[in-house]
Order: sequence, then C-alpha cells, then structure tokens
Amino acid sequence: MTARGRTRSASSWRDGRHSFGWVSILLHWAGAAMILTLLFVGNSIHAPKGVDGDATLRLHTSIALSAYALLWVRIMWRVVKRHPDRLPRQNRWFYAVGKPFHWMLLAAIAAMLVTGPLMAWAGGLPLRLFSLEIPGPFAPSPWLFEAMHAGHVTAASILGWGTLLHALAAIKHIAVDRDGSFDRMMTPHRDRGHSETPETSATASPFPEERCEMTHASAG
Repeated sequence: MTARGRTRSASSWRDGRHSFGWVSILLHWAGAAMILTLLFVGNSIHAPKGVDGDATLRLHTSIALSAYALLWVRIMWRVVKRHPDRLPRQNRWFYAVGKPFHWMLLAAIAAMLVTGPLMAWAGGLPLRLFSLEIPGPFAPSPWLFEAMHAGHVTAASILGWGTLLHALAAIKHIAVDRDGSFDRMMTPHRDRGHSETPETSATASPFPEERCEMTHASAG
C-alpha cells in the first residue's frame, strides 16, 4: 500500500468536516443494537403471564453490564468529536433541530446507565452479570429506589419514543430528502474541506469533497 493509500485508510476511521468515520459508524450501530435489545427486554420485565420476571431482569441487567463500557464510549466519543457540518442538500431547520434531539437521546442513555445500577442497589438487589453478582456498596434505600426507578422509566420512555422518531427521520432522509445524511452513517466519505457549493443536479454526490473530485476527473 502506498503512503497515500495508508493515509486515506487511516483517515476513514476519523470523522471529517462533513462525514463520520468508521469509529463513529461502528459505535452508532453497535450502540443502537444494544439499546433496542435493552428496551425490548426491559419492557418484558413486567409483562403479564408467561414471562419469568426474575429471569428477564437478570437477562436485562446482564446485557446492560456487558454493553456498559461500549455505551459510555459511544456517548463520550460524540461529546468529544461533536457533529459533522450540515451537508449542502440538508435542510437547515431539520439540521438545527436534529442536533439537540440527538444530544437528548445520548443524555437519556447516560441517565439509564446511571439510574439502573443505583436502582438495583437501592432496592436491595445485586447487579447480576449472568452468574456473577455484584453487591451494592450501600444499604437499601426506599426513597432512592423510587427516585432512580422514576428516572430510569422516564429515560427509557424518552429513548423509546426518540428512537422511533429517529428511525422515521432516517426513512425521510432516504426516501424524500435524499440529502446524503443516511449515507454518511453507513460508510465514510472522503472529506478534504472543500467549500460547500450548492448542487442542483439530482445525480451529483451530496458530499462537496466528492463532487470536487468528480469535477476534476471529468475535466481531465
């Protein structure tokens, strides 16, 4: 591999001005898979007849503890890296609304990661990672349990409805807007900081850096 090829390969792991790198993409989809699984299992804990609540709670806690570090890395990575700039075809208003909405989802994940263990310990239960049990560092506390339970349920509701809206927005980007927003969450796009010139052609790339390269190629 040439030096240029190695540089391009390395840069594909990092976020660009208008694009996500492989680290962000993998963290996004891995985190999404874990959150959807936890929401589904967690919602089954108090399901009616036919569901073993204790076994379901143990499964929910085990999955959460297994993904605990991954989800915190997911949150902190976005806090440090922030969000890429708006794409030329991306609606300014939706972009402005989407950023705080995304921060709200990350805050809800953080709230669940904090309230979950505290709720279990305050209720006198150990954290169960499959066959391993982690006892609480403090005595049971009814008022703390109620507070953490309320926070956990509220965060789960925000995350559940927020995830649904997020999925609907993704469908809108794919089927209606076709602005490249979903594309950049699937694979990295080369980002060299070229200016964002509005593009009216329906077949042109939504990424300004790739349009520039296509222009130079056609000129040659």
